[in-house]
Amino acid sequence: MASFIFNNAKLLLANGGIDWDGDTIKVLLTHTSNPSASDDYVDDLAAIEPAASGNYARKTLTCDAPALVGSVAKLDAADLAGASAWGSLTSSTNPITGLVVFKDLGGADSANPLIAFIDFADVTTNGGDLSITWNAEGILKIA
Repeated sequence: MASFIFNNAKLLLANGGIDWDGDTIKVLLTHTSNPSASDDYVDDLAAIEPAASGNYARKTLTCDAPALVGSVAKLDAADLAGASAWGSLTSSTNPITGLVVFKDLGGADSANPLIAFIDFADVTTNGGDLSITWNAEGILKIA
């Protein structure tokens, strides 16, 4: 499956419901299968998110201000490496299928809108760390 922006996020981005560098933007890992573009909120992913604690805890992104590169809006953030990365991931959650970017409102997952799914094409874990280096073109591009 390819990476994508969730359908609801397209509307939220268009009407100002997501402030990339002003809101709390987080990521979570997925395993066993991928989400659907029609999923709206984090609670829709309960069956495919490893336990959201300990080594698999959700991570907060340090987002850059959106930038216009030519005619494309670029949304980017600092890489997740070192202390920001996931450490000591065991094989019990294999495979890690990707990660989901979402807006965290600080309450129930049923209110936290999904933004994008980044496909990993099934990463097998073996007790090591998982770091994320975002593409130089950003996490999301709006053309």
